[in-house]
Amino acid sequence: MAGLPILNNEDLETCRRCGGQCCKTLPGAYLPDQLSETQVRDGLASGNLVLAWWDGDPRPERTCFDADCDGSCPRCTASDKLRRAYYVRPRNANSKPGPFDASTQGACLLLGPTGCTLSFDARPSGCQNLLVNRANPGDCHDYAVPTKSFKHFAALAWVPHQEMLLRLASQP
Repeated sequence: MAGLPILNNEDLETCRRCGGQCCKTLPGAYLPDQLSETQVRDGLASGNLVLAWWDGDPRPERTCFDADCDGSCPRCTASDKLRRAYYVRPRNANSKPGPFDASTQGACLLLGPTGCTLSFDARPSGCQNLLVNRANPGDCHDYAVPTKSFKHFAALAWVPHQEMLLRLASQP
């Protein structure tokens, strides 16, 4: 799954008026085509990147919505069904040490005194995809992604890379 085609929509004036509300809430997710395996490994080792996750399998064909299912339907018994789908994002400034981060709130480690410390092109796709709200700074929204949730979109994009992510997270 390739990244979304994003033109630089950065609006520094609006972002400065906002004070980085989105950046103080939760770091945006990277998509697989934004980082090499080496970058993921080094980011996890340094503590700058973490593996967050989507609870359950984000793939529609692996999600059972049958309230009466006893766990034996083809969707539930698929050999490749995921209990969690990991994806990569920057660490929250107040996160516990380690490669996994279950926190759902917290300031992005990349947020500096004047905004993001990364160039627009180097930022996670989840950050590049924010729609700046000039009328009400701080009330920004993701571009519409097919899943309507960028976290879900990122988890879905990283599904083919789960073994690699877990291997890199277990390296010292």
